Amino acid sequence: MNPSQITMCEQLGRYIASQSELTFVEPQSSEKGDIYATQLPPKHLRKTPAMSITDDPSTGQEPFAITQRITMTLHAEAISNEAAVSLLTEAKEILFPNGRFALPSPHADVPGVIGLPLEPGIHSVWRIIEMTPLTYPEVITPRSPSGQSVAEMTIEIFAVAQTVSVSE
Repeated sequence: MNPSQITMCEQLGRYIASQSELTFVEPQSSEKGDIYATQLPPKHLRKTPAMSITDDPSTGQEPFAITQRITMTLHAEAISNEAAVSLLTEAKEILFPNGRFALPSPHADVPGVIGLPLEPGIHSVWRIIEMTPLTYPEVITPRSPSGQSVAEMTIEIFAVAQTVSVSE
């Protein structure tokens, strides 16, 4: 049985949602939510404010390196600049409590692994070694195509692939 591939975007989204009142939308779901592991859907198909977590496809592709470097962009859209920055600030405080990276270990048997999927089975996930903010939440101009305010922040993660088993 091949393990399912879980992206770092999904893991971060699940983790942020588990530490807040926000709702992560699983990739195969069509429900409305606050956090997406893809580009944001149109405004009428999601909650506002909302955040997308995407990775830079040019990072994390070092085939002979054990540790992979992954650059992630957290992108928020809201009705005001303050609301967009506030959503990203909430995520930043979850990922960097007290302004510093603290190795999250919500699953005691797999330190550094966050945001495990709920469905039972064997999954290929990322175990975080180090995480650093490259930019802090800031307003981006122009507004989104739907007229909403936009803010972004970028983080860099060093991680290793790991296989985990999730039971019912």
